[in-house]
Amino acid sequence: MFYLRGNDRKRDLGLFNSLFNDSIMKTNIEETEKEYILQTELPGIKKEEVNINIDNDTLIIEVNKKEENDDKKYLVKERQSLMMKRSFYLENMNENEVKAKLNDGILTVSVTKLDTPLTKRIINIE
Repeated sequence: MFYLRGNDRKRDLGLFNSLFNDSIMKTNIEETEKEYILQTELPGIKKEEVNINIDNDTLIIEVNKKEENDDKKYLVKERQSLMMKRSFYLENMNENEVKAKLNDGILTVSVTKLDTPLTKRIINIE
């Protein structure tokens, strides 16, 4: 059970939230008439450590960073291997026109929208 007392509540909730939100890929999504633009913070990540996939109108960003083992003796070692995954449902996305660029810790993904949106179909049950 998670319980917070009076004055400690605000401080402890901030600490509690920071423990979980620091590992989330913080992302801004902009929608224009012709495309979606996603900007995701990935500090210290190399482009070789990022995979971008599309599956059923869902854009998936995965990060897999492996910290190299070395023989150094550390007083403090906070950096370690990292695996993150985030999915974004983007309606009417053109899966054939996706561009990605990683620059200064910001991953920018541009996804062109389809010229004619897919129409919904009603299926009659026999």
